[in-house]
Amino acid sequence: MTLRTGGSLLAGLVGTALFLACARAELPHTPPPLPAVAGKDAPGLPPIPVVSPRSASYSIDARLDPVKRTIAGTLVLEWRNTSDQALSSFPFHLYWNAFRNDLSTSARGEGRRTPGDREREGRSYGWIQVKSVRLVGEAEVTIQDLTPTLLYLHPDGNVDDRTVFEVRTASPVAPGETARFRVEWEALVPHGSVGRAGWVHDYHFIAQWFPKIGVFWKGRWNAHPFYPWTEFFSDFGVYDVRLTLPAGATVAVVGE
Repeated sequence: MTLRTGGSLLAGLVGTALFLACARAELPHTPPPLPAVAGKDAPGLPPIPVVSPRSASYSIDARLDPVKRTIAGTLVLEWRNTSDQALSSFPFHLYWNAFRNDLSTSARGEGRRTPGDREREGRSYGWIQVKSVRLVGEAEVTIQDLTPTLLYLHPDGNVDDRTVFEVRTASPVAPGETARFRVEWEALVPHGSVGRAGWVHDYHFIAQWFPKIGVFWKGRWNAHPFYPWTEFFSDFGVYDVRLTLPAGATVAVVGE
């Protein structure tokens, strides 16, 4: 008796839902108005830029060793201070250090690597190591060796994490000025099972693979440690990349 009553009640609810759905479908639909177009026809709104601002541009020269699964590279970053503050501290991301050990913020957050998996998953470890950072001028003449100022940041309290480091310049970079950083680094490519970058057989998917500066946004630096369930955030820029690869390698890239 109870089951039959419940079935009748359920049927009644389903019938009501169908009726409401049908009734609702008969109502005319009025789409919301579109936002005003930016520009001279929309006073108070800024015009749409022809291109995004290029405030962090990279010239990268790197070599991939597919046998050792390593990358060695140098980059020159041209960074323009688009804020209204003079800045002397500059954080950089080292995303692949999320796979450096079982103690990174990412590894702890995923809970993926248990003690029993360490031997089987040894190939999944990867890292990125900065060898030097210099503030340079034209023709890459060194203005200041920033390597002695390199410091890993731990805003989440995990002192074992190495996914963000900071360097400091002796003189601040004023608003509107451009600073040029020359960074030399090497990296171990993790296995493709770890996530969005890695190798599988002779295939290498290389992403977020070089030291990348944070974004000064809303009055402060946005350069969080690498968490397992977050996205990447960076300024727009022009990337000039030169890769040394084995003969016969097939390369798939975006850009020109």
